[in-house]
Amino acid sequence: MLLFQEVFFWHLVYFIHIRIVSLNRHLCGEKNNLKAISKKPFLIPYTLNDNAFENNAIESRKLLKMPGASSNDMVKYGKNSDERIRDLIHIYGKIRESVEIMNDSASFGTVMTMLSCLLHLVITPYFLLVEIFKQNPSFVFMTLQVVWFLGHVGRLLIIVEPCQTCLKEYKVTHNLVSEMILMDFNKDSKELLKTFISQISCTAISFNASGFFNIDRNLLTSVRKYLHIF
Repeated sequence: MLLFQEVFFWHLVYFIHIRIVSLNRHLCGEKNNLKAISKKPFLIPYTLNDNAFENNAIESRKLLKMPGASSNDMVKYGKNSDERIRDLIHIYGKIRESVEIMNDSASFGTVMTMLSCLLHLVITPYFLLVEIFKQNPSFVFMTLQVVWFLGHVGRLLIIVEPCQTCLKEYKVTHNLVSEMILMDFNKDSKELLKTFISQISCTAISFNASGFFNIDRNLLTSVRKYLHIF
């Protein structure tokens, strides 16, 4: 049961990671667009009628959902830089909302999983040491305990590593927006990026288990401390 819970948790975090990577891809494309615009001394406005703009807006929203699309693909559909940045802010808000929902819905199972891993990582080495110091130790039993110990370490990594990967991508998002703010372009887009960086800083993505602890690589060192105490 706990193993299925761990696989389900990993599956959810994996899809969140895909969306953060897609967001960073769009930010990189938008950053390149801003670089190109800042080098042009004159810009020719591109106008569309109302029906054409509505149809192109629908197409651009479809492009946002495509994993391989970039912000360059949306330029030809009539979206300006401000609209694309607003879309990216909205996407980040959805990612943040999905993380909060996952923390609230799957956190109890995560606490039970971590408690199970901690208990087994304490008990399994204990039985291994007891068997080693016996007069006639069983090689089969010691091998089995080592396999169980490595298996429980793997269970712990299934929870921790996907969350750590998402946090790394989140830092990439923060760095991309920070670099875009320093670029030379129109004032409205810069204000939107300031709003974006404020949202990223104030509502940082974090994975936790019912608020008891954060799920990242620092959890591995915490488990090691508990093992040392036992």
